[in-house]
Amino acid sequence: MKTTIFGIIAVLIAIYTMALSLGIYNTQIRKNQLENSVSQIVKETLELAYPNGDESIVKEELINHIKSRLNNIDTTKVEVLAFDLEKGIISVKVTETYNQLSGREKIISLEKTAIMEKEVEQDTMQTVVFSINGEIYKQYQVITGEYCQIPKCKRDGFIGWKNANLQNSHIVNTEKIGPIYENVIYEGVLTQ
Repeated sequence: MKTTIFGIIAVLIAIYTMALSLGIYNTQIRKNQLENSVSQIVKETLELAYPNGDESIVKEELINHIKSRLNNIDTTKVEVLAFDLEKGIISVKVTETYNQLSGREKIISLEKTAIMEKEVEQDTMQTVVFSINGEIYKQYQVITGEYCQIPKCKRDGFIGWKNANLQNSHIVNTEKIGPIYENVIYEGVLTQ
């Protein structure tokens, strides 16, 4: 009799443990499905509609797409937290309600935000070379449109720097040259 009672209790514990494990597994699967689906939908919506989509239409399509992908239209609540296609931002909060194996109602909530990164133009660089008798004295990389510091030269007979790209260039007597819009070479002028 003892072994029968012990056996029944062991079977009940095994069934309870299995039901508990299935409940935890079911919750985890739903969380993963919710996170993956919502992330993908929000990202795709932003990529397709950015930057010129009609916000009211895109917002409605986003909500319907999330609900249909999750197959729980009645138990899924979608709240749009931030929506600005011009700036490239969509943020949603999705709440899904479902019944566990035990009959209790469980709520899973998730917030996802997608931000479209704008491509920023890299500042182009220009090379400014200062040379004396064909040898590079100094070389600078300057952002296009910026000024370049003129190097001091203490060689004997040095008078100044002259733009080698221009035929009738005068000797530069300032501390900076620019703005620089193209690669340029300055040749050092020496007394004869």
